[in-house]
Amino acid sequence: LLWLISVVAAIDIAAYLVGSTVKGPRIAPAISPGKTVSGSIGGTLAGTVIGLALATFIFPGLGYLAADCLSLLVVVSSEIGDLLESYLKRINDVKDSGTLLRGHGGLFDRIDSHLAGATALICWILIVGI
Repeated sequence: LLWLISVVAAIDIAAYLVGSTVKGPRIAPAISPGKTVSGSIGGTLAGTVIGLALATFIFPGLGYLAADCLSLLVVVSSEIGDLLESYLKRINDVKDSGTLLRGHGGLFDRIDSHLAGATALICWILIVGI
């Protein structure tokens, strides 16, 4: 759980910082106008590097290649989960997915990446093992 939260936090933070600094073309302007290609690349790199670094300590039996693949799987799944939740809000003409965190997209918007990343992690554990 600590590994997953750290990887997803690295993705979100790096994507925001790189995307707002570098700017560039948008990934899906109709779905999530603030998300840029540069932010996605920055988030992917940061999440993968943090995932690999932490996996060395948290999953000592996992080799470097497997840890890198797992990190990349969780990173990509998290980014897709974030875009999917934004898409669902757009097609339903909803600004926030709840009232608990108004102005931040709602509670689901805070955990969408974690849910998708957790699903990928669970699938990895069931299929490949740790």
